[in-house]
Amino acid sequence: MMATVDEYVIMNIEAESKADLDREEAGDNVRFAVRIPHGTTEIEEDAFHSSKKVVSVELPGTIKSIGDRAFYGCSNLTAITIPPSVTAIGNVAFNHCRSLTTITIPPSVTWIGYHAFGNCTNLISAAIPDSVVSVQRNAFNDCENLQYVAAPAHIVNNPGGMFTNCPKLDNGQKGIVLTTPATRLQVLRLQYFHPSTMSCLFRPEQRDFLINLMMIGDRINSVANSLFPSIPREVMVLILQQLRVHDLGPC
Repeated sequence: MMATVDEYVIMNIEAESKADLDREEAGDNVRFAVRIPHGTTEIEEDAFHSSKKVVSVELPGTIKSIGDRAFYGCSNLTAITIPPSVTAIGNVAFNHCRSLTTITIPPSVTWIGYHAFGNCTNLISAAIPDSVVSVQRNAFNDCENLQYVAAPAHIVNNPGGMFTNCPKLDNGQKGIVLTTPATRLQVLRLQYFHPSTMSCLFRPEQRDFLINLMMIGDRINSVANSLFPSIPREVMVLILQQLRVHDLGPC
């Protein structure tokens, strides 16, 4: 399934690694919305290393770990939902993913590798659950726009070198709050309603998705061949509260 977004053609593709994408021999104007096959338990090391055509990734609920450098240098990756089956995020896993604006780590994760989210220069918010007991050095280093982090007490009280060269967090001395349902919701709010991501919500390709969401009050996450990642239940509430049908333009 393909759709045109801005000047690019978005191809929905099932893939386990960059090699699967390379076989498509896609032109320069093609971008990939990747679905990892159900049953996959691990994203291997370097699986999508420097895959600059990847714009979104949907991980199945069977994934247990994300390998070292799995998505390193995916500079156009704007959306990834980490499922609540993942327990470990590898070293440098999302480093230099410069189009990510937020990341929500599920409560199944206990270990985050060094430089895992480093150099994500457009990252503005992150949610780290209480389950995370081990975070390696410089996990969020050089995230120059990171300004809001919800994290467990042991990180809030002693961030160590997690946020080196994050000026809006003053290297971890401000902008970090305890993880609660309310602060996690704020991270999601920043993700879906921040000016840098609003244009994605209002793209024509999502109009029917959002109208249906508003009309029936439920997520449309099971739609076959969707080009976009699923929307968390909390965000559904935000959409119902904050969006109006006429905001979406003519149907």
